[in-house]
Amino acid sequence: MSRLDSMLRRLTAQRDGLNWAAQQISGVEGDVLDLGLGNGRTYDHLREVMPERRVWVIDRVLQCHPSCVPPEENFLQGEAEPMLARLADGGHRLALAHYDLGFGVKEQDVAEAAKLSPAILQVMAAGGLIISGQPLVGFEEIDGPEGIPEGRYMFYRAGQAEISYPSGEPGGSQVLRFALQIAVGRWPRLRRGHRPAQRFWGRLCLTHKGAGGPPPCKTKNRSAVLSDCFACETTGHRD
Repeated sequence: MSRLDSMLRRLTAQRDGLNWAAQQISGVEGDVLDLGLGNGRTYDHLREVMPERRVWVIDRVLQCHPSCVPPEENFLQGEAEPMLARLADGGHRLALAHYDLGFGVKEQDVAEAAKLSPAILQVMAAGGLIISGQPLVGFEEIDGPEGIPEGRYMFYRAGQAEISYPSGEPGGSQVLRFALQIAVGRWPRLRRGHRPAQRFWGRLCLTHKGAGGPPPCKTKNRSAVLSDCFACETTGHRD
């Protein structure tokens, strides 16, 4: 297959996947996110097929085609993780997210997608869909539309994370983010005097307080189910 044919197949699969997803989320409330603006082709398509929804864009730089520049209030410029946290802390929820970040090196791209999965999860509406060119963790993988070759794009549905804190509690989204980071084997950085961090730290058992963090999760269950100790329950670790 020539590179031209390969590119055409990839773009056709992307377009068909986005059109399918737009129909699937008709009953889900929330905004849309293009994670990785690039030259703006995908963003342009998203705003055309879903004009009734707010379309957010996250990217490190703004270097798209002049006709595809998003409104300033919808463009979050910076690294993906803090920008996703900004969306979540602002109370925004996504019915659809398109993940298109990468370095061009497969191993790095897969690792980055796994790293960002908790941050994506925290801003998704229950039942929302994610279309990604890289494998994500913590989501239910579903079948996409017919005609898209297996592995060309991946389709995920967001569930609802179980958490013991009331959703309206100040800093609650940050507490959930700490737990989701643990769920994929990352120990969150906690700032001294930071209220959500203090509340999180207060929910750890003595062993995990002394150790500074649990070992990486080796279990298949990566859901963020919080109980007496965040770390024990979330990673499946037992002292």
